[in-house]
Amino acid sequence: MEGVCIVLGEKADWDTAKRVLGDSSFIKRLVEYDKDNMSDRVTRLLKRIIEDPQFTHDQVRAHALLCVCVCVCVWVWMWVRV
Repeated sequence: MEGVCIVLGEKADWDTAKRVLGDSSFIKRLVEYDKDNMSDRVTRLLKRIIEDPQFTHDQVRAHALLCVCVCVCVWVWMWVRV
């Protein structure tokens, strides 16, 4: 959720992540995100997360299946920009 919060311009902490997940427009915000105009700052922050050796599919799946799906979306957005 740290990456999702960064992408959506939200504070990257657990309280904010819970609020973002509970927002009725959460999926709409992800779907409508303008990946073509992602700032260099957001790209750098996402790259740091994605390249973290602890950030693996199995590690994320151990916490929540929904997070696996969100991580895949963030990963795709990140590498579509490259």
